[in-house]
Amino acid sequence: MASLAPEFKHDVFVSYAHGDKRKKGKALLKRWSQALASELEEELALDWDDPKVFLDTRDIDQHGELDKEIREAISASATMLVLMSSPYLQSVACKQERALWFDKISQEAVAEARDRVLFARVLPIADSEWPTEFRDASGGPPISRWFFEQPGGPRTRPFGWPDPTGTSGKFRDNVVDLAGDVSVQLREVKESIERKKREAAHAEKMRAASGQALYLHARQRDPSQWGAMRAQLVSAGFHVAPGAPENVTGDPLGLDDFDKESVRTLTACDGLLLVGDDPNSLASDLVVVGRQRRNSAIAKSKKHLPCAVIDHCLTGNEKAILQQSAKNLQIDWIDAIGSSWISDVRAWLNNAV
Repeated sequence: MASLAPEFKHDVFVSYAHGDKRKKGKALLKRWSQALASELEEELALDWDDPKVFLDTRDIDQHGELDKEIREAISASATMLVLMSSPYLQSVACKQERALWFDKISQEAVAEARDRVLFARVLPIADSEWPTEFRDASGGPPISRWFFEQPGGPRTRPFGWPDPTGTSGKFRDNVVDLAGDVSVQLREVKESIERKKREAAHAEKMRAASGQALYLHARQRDPSQWGAMRAQLVSAGFHVAPGAPENVTGDPLGLDDFDKESVRTLTACDGLLLVGDDPNSLASDLVVVGRQRRNSAIAKSKKHLPCAVIDHCLTGNEKAILQQSAKNLQIDWIDAIGSSWISDVRAWLNNAV
């Protein structure tokens, strides 16, 4: 079981070439690559639970079609590690592996594809030989770990050649650094997975028949109207906060304390409703509550917080101007003049996920 199971079966898929020109199954490059994968897995085990590094050890045709096992391993891997060498560039199988990788990445809702491919330079190649899909934004080769002395030449061999298992020095240093690079990618993938789970749970909650928490904001000028709207929302199955409309004070310290408490409450809510009655007050509330406090709550809770104006009396040109202002601030508008406004609130929440 991989560290990111059950979403992924393997934490790392190693894409490499055997370099078996003699086709005897004893290629030294294959032996060295297997040792690197094994050492990398052990190094990752210091920070992750049961990490899995997939490296195919079978003697397959490097110029044939990928079989089912390789395709499934790529599909089930969180990251790809490319062991770059001249045999890698000549391998049809390696070309197919990277094409399949980018194809499957484009269909996943986690971290970006390019950020989930890591590179180890095993044997020297010219910068101009790097595959296009691996190049950086400037067209140059990607950041890589060098497993040989730079710049390298025709007789260059990687550190610890041909069997680096248990060796120290530059090979070990590079394995440790490479494990750190992999861990960074795995953490980003893990965070992305957890974020998607939170979003799915939040969406399910928003679509539920009842139980959502709403923040109903209004000035204290008309507490009876606010109380009537709150009662209707509670009767419909919503929890409504705060316990009273806002008393706008001229005391800066008191206002600051109220802002903090308001933001704290908003972080626990699923939606923010602004009661629209007085045009001047609403114009201010759109900015102070609908944007400023709402953005603070979103930053603290790290979740989407939809906001809408509940309009039960505005008309004419003032209404049109305020509607446009609300739209500019990504705030929705719900007409509450009719008896169906509670249903409109529920539909608004469902569409906000």
